Amino acid sequence: MQVVSGTAGRLTAILAFAALVWLAGALDRSAFFRFAFAAAAGAIVGSLAGWPLRHAGIAAPGFHYAIVRRTRARWASAPSLAPLGSWPAAQARIFSRPKRTAPVLLLAMMAIPAGPRGGPGQVALAVAGVCLTLFSVISLSAAAVRVASEAARWLAPTTVGKWRFTGALIWRVAVTQAVALAVLTFLAGAIDLPQALAVGVPLAALYLAASLAMAIVAAFLACRRAGLGVSGRGV
Repeated sequence: MQVVSGTAGRLTAILAFAALVWLAGALDRSAFFRFAFAAAAGAIVGSLAGWPLRHAGIAAPGFHYAIVRRTRARWASAPSLAPLGSWPAAQARIFSRPKRTAPVLLLAMMAIPAGPRGGPGQVALAVAGVCLTLFSVISLSAAAVRVASEAARWLAPTTVGKWRFTGALIWRVAVTQAVALAVLTFLAGAIDLPQALAVGVPLAALYLAASLAMAIVAAFLACRRAGLGVSGRGV
């Protein structure tokens, strides 16, 4: 039932999005029905073909998408919080694994006008690249919130303060998101510089500020729940 309901739910969502694209005029009627038939047939055939593999467990575990780092030579005598910044990055890669990015690419491709006057190939590649980049940026924000509680519990027996903990946790998230948004704004400026400066820069700055604020609040709440930074802790 989980396999059938999951497949039916995803198929319904895809067809609903295609219907919105059709009503918006970006997809003609014949293309919509051809797509609906192909999607339904593909879901049925794929489900029947994959049914014997539902208990095989062949999917790679999430941690396989995280970077494996070497153990620090002086971790016992000179501990550092710098590796803590890799926790959200690793979780974001787990969020962005192919199983999650495939629906994003599908929706991006469906948003491109089809038919004789459809968008060229470079437009499709640009849309897909932008969608993947934005998905990775959003994944970093969600990852920072996700790992804050686990990291705070892990460091609860130590004397690390909440400000030091928060800075070590989110610095890599902030830098990565700032670089990604700056590159997107620069590429958009190559197409329409005034529009990129008027719209892209404020939106990028607003999202970066909101993401940092959300990560800081999540880190502070995690410290409070775990008791990290309490006076006398670790003595």
